[in-house]
Amino acid sequence: MNLPDFDQLLRLAERQPEALERLRTELINAFINKSQGDTKRRLRGLQFQIDAQRQLHKSPLGACIKISNMMTESFHDMIARLNQPTVETPTTCAKVYQLDIAENEQ
Repeated sequence: MNLPDFDQLLRLAERQPEALERLRTELINAFINKSQGDTKRRLRGLQFQIDAQRQLHKSPLGACIKISNMMTESFHDMIARLNQPTVETPTTCAKVYQLDIAENEQ
């Protein structure tokens, strides 16, 4: 499914807001359904949070501001994690051979 151009979306918003909402839902679901496993589950959870914020706010602008704040918080969390790497024990093993140099020098 392709995204209509801006003018078509504007006409839908002005004349058929229900159709615009259906299109939004279809496009989101199509995107999420292309995902696999854990990513799909996480995207569904994120979309649930976004939809909840849209329902909680009386105005679209209020919902937009809250969702924007959610994105900003998520971005700051990501930056903090990138700047504070965890120290983990290596999980690979290596076979170590002892070299007896004294025997080789004779």
